[in-house]
Amino acid sequence: MYLRGMSPLEWIAALIAFAGVYLNARGRIAGWPLGIIGAALYTWIFYQALLPAESTLQFLYVIMGIYGWWQWSVMGSRPDERPVIKMSLTILVISLIIWFSAAVTIGYFLSNYSLGNTPFIDATLATGGLVTTVLLA
Repeated sequence: MYLRGMSPLEWIAALIAFAGVYLNARGRIAGWPLGIIGAALYTWIFYQALLPAESTLQFLYVIMGIYGWWQWSVMGSRPDERPVIKMSLTILVISLIIWFSAAVTIGYFLSNYSLGNTPFIDATLATGGLVTTVLLA
C-alpha cells in the first residue's frame, strides 16, 4: 500500500476500523460502533474512487455492523457466549461457487454498465468479503 498517498479521511477511516476490529477481537462491544463508522467512511471513499462494488460492500458492512452490535447486545459480548460452528466441506464448496458466480456476474455488470475502475477485481474482492462475512455471521 502506498501510505503517503492516503488522504486524511482514509487515515481516519483506517484507524477507526482498526480500533473496531481490535476491540471486537477482545470481546468488547464498543468495537461495533467504531466498525460501523469506519465502514460508513469507506463507503464514501470507495464511491469517490469509482469502486462501486467495494462501496456497496462497505454499506452492507454498516448494516451488518448494526446487526452485530444488536446480536452482541442480546447474546453477550464474551467469546464463550457466542457459539462457533465448524464449516462442512459442502458449505465451503457451495460458498466458493456462489463467490465465483457472483464475482463474474457483478464484474460483467460493472464492466458494461458503470464507471468503475478494475471491475472484475472490484467485484471479486467485494463478493469475497460479503461471502466470508455471511459465513462468519
